[in-house]
Amino acid sequence: MTRTLQRHGNSVALVFDRTILEALHMTADTPVHITLHGGSLVITPADTGVPAQELGEAMARLRPRYGRMLENLAK
Repeated sequence: MTRTLQRHGNSVALVFDRTILEALHMTADTPVHITLHGGSLVITPADTGVPAQELGEAMARLRPRYGRMLENLAK
């Protein structure tokens, strides 16, 4: 697949179509990590930890049993 860089103000941008974003499970808001590997540019989704929704669900499951202990640890 060949793409062309597009002017975006004083910079250039590489536009990904929806098919590519869906295949990578990415959206326009996904943080990415960019590395250079030899003569190649490698773009991967950045590991930002546990998604907020998953964290909230886990805390809801743990809070009844471990709530007091977690509060003490937070102090």
